[in-house]
Amino acid sequence: MTTASFIGQTASFVVSSNRKPEKLVCPTVGFTTLWANNLQATLRYKGDFNNQCQAHAGFLQIAKSF
Repeated sequence: MTTASFIGQTASFVVSSNRKPEKLVCPTVGFTTLWANNLQATLRYKGDFNNQCQAHAGFLQIAKSF
């Protein structure tokens, strides 16, 4: 059992499972582009694949150095 909560929320919940995944593959790929005006953009993908489910996540970050 695992206790979890959402960021910024006070409530929590419990997650449990009787079956653990037998095989798990978690590929991650990303790249960052840098511009001359101290601006950068990062794009990433993460996947979780096993014999029971698939999960996909994408991430975009734009940053400026001061």
